Amino acid sequence: MVVGDSPAIRLDTGYVESLPSEGVALEERVEELLRTWFFLDTLARTDGYVKSDRYEYELVGAKLPFYPPNLADRSMSERLMEYLEVDPETVAPYAPAWPTEAVLQPVREAADLLPHLAHVLAPVRIRGSGDPIVDAPVALGTSPWISRNDDGSTSEAVPSPDEVPSPAGTAVLVPDGYENRLTRTTTARGEIRVIAVTGSAERSESLRRALSDPAVPDKIGSWELIANPDANTLLANLTDPEVDIAYCGLPVEDGRIVAADGTVSLDGLGGAPALVVFEGVEDQEFGISVVENGGLSSVLTETPLDPELFRSLIGLLSSGVSIGPSVALSGVSAATQTRMVGDPGIEIASHSHPAMPVYRTWSRSANRHNITYGSVLSLSGRIGGELKQLFDEFQSKEELSGTLHTGEAVLDSSSLLELLNQGDSIVQLNGRLLLPEDVDSEADIERMAREYLSRDDRSIDTVEKHRFE
Repeated sequence: MVVGDSPAIRLDTGYVESLPSEGVALEERVEELLRTWFFLDTLARTDGYVKSDRYEYELVGAKLPFYPPNLADRSMSERLMEYLEVDPETVAPYAPAWPTEAVLQPVREAADLLPHLAHVLAPVRIRGSGDPIVDAPVALGTSPWISRNDDGSTSEAVPSPDEVPSPAGTAVLVPDGYENRLTRTTTARGEIRVIAVTGSAERSESLRRALSDPAVPDKIGSWELIANPDANTLLANLTDPEVDIAYCGLPVEDGRIVAADGTVSLDGLGGAPALVVFEGVEDQEFGISVVENGGLSSVLTETPLDPELFRSLIGLLSSGVSIGPSVALSGVSAATQTRMVGDPGIEIASHSHPAMPVYRTWSRSANRHNITYGSVLSLSGRIGGELKQLFDEFQSKEELSGTLHTGEAVLDSSSLLELLNQGDSIVQLNGRLLLPEDVDSEADIERMAREYLSRDDRSIDTVEKHRFE
């Protein structure tokens, strides 16, 4: 990038693509070009050393004025000259959603985030007053999985970092979150250590039952529930870097956490769990303190979580699903206003899959289920990768990771059980997350489907609508 009189893209061929000079229009055009070029470049590389028969080429190939693999050995400028001939609307429906999008204040401190955001190809927008007096975050991040509207849809409006508290569904981005990830070892699935601290024995017992019944999710290595901890016990757990997921259900007062024998501040401590979930907390300063103390991320919910949502959230996080999709697919963000600190694409558990397959199913009958399928990206499984679906009935060709498709196939309960038993898939049935430990047989799935159809008295037309939600 160079300083110039007017924004433009200048290619080595001598071609100049002028860009809008107005801020919002410039952002939109640059994102449109980046999405189009990135998508087309993935098609250009399908005939390389490892050949790929891509599903998306079937959809857009006939609309392109070139055969993408023929461009693979051309210079970047020569490729972009060809890509500029393609209407962005041709490829937009098939391009993956950016796993993280960033909104920065127009202040000097925001520049510290730019190398990290560029590394993960996160679109960057500028909003806010830039007023250093305003006690507001320097930057926010959003995830395509998390709704920011009351009706459950994802808002098209760009959130402003000026808002205090930050809008629900957003994440405060801080450089420490990215830098800690470079130095902190990510725990393998199956070895995840979970602790939960609560204000009463009754709450601890309800969370214990939820986590262990019918069985503890197998990606959790050890877990502990602590009721009414004293200040020393609370500090010991919230400064322990060996803890992967800490769940704090204690009240807060004047910026401090209330323990049994006093209050505790998280400011300036020497360590932190990888992730802390605070329930009943709106102030993101608690989460920022966790990251500044060495953690990766925090989740803050405005109200206490139902025990089943607690189980679902912990189950997904311990499986290696990144923060934003875990909050969404567990049902947490739909149940209560939720905010985060740290990139929503950060994972707490390591795994060997670049992208996590996700299957969202809606029952037509007890043994027939419509399906939307795709995959979840993260900071490790980044945009541009490919995925092969388990069943050819879904898709027999490779497809870009990070996309969702409405399948034509109708699954029976045995196929749904097979998906669930893969252990590396995220499966929802009628809006409810299913963990492998939740289901023993096809009969369990059919029972849940009958309960859903009976409870809501849904017609097939209503169920069909859910295929596109």
